[in-house]
Amino acid sequence: MNVENIKSQIQENGELMAKVEEIEEPVELHLHDTRFEDNMVVVDLADGELRFTADRVAATWKHYHSIEDYGLDD
Repeated sequence: MNVENIKSQIQENGELMAKVEEIEEPVELHLHDTRFEDNMVVVDLADGELRFTADRVAATWKHYHSIEDYGLDD
């Protein structure tokens, strides 16, 4: 995936879920703990940094938190 695409999605939504090749669980990216260094995505975690290249991101999606996000509000 293109690093600019990831940047724009995270800026638009404030957070983003990402499926990164070779990492079993989705990675949650937030504006406050994710930075970009050239083509590298760097996520600050509680016990260190997770680093991967943007081209290792297979898919991204918005992380939902509310009934409205799911389109189920009346």
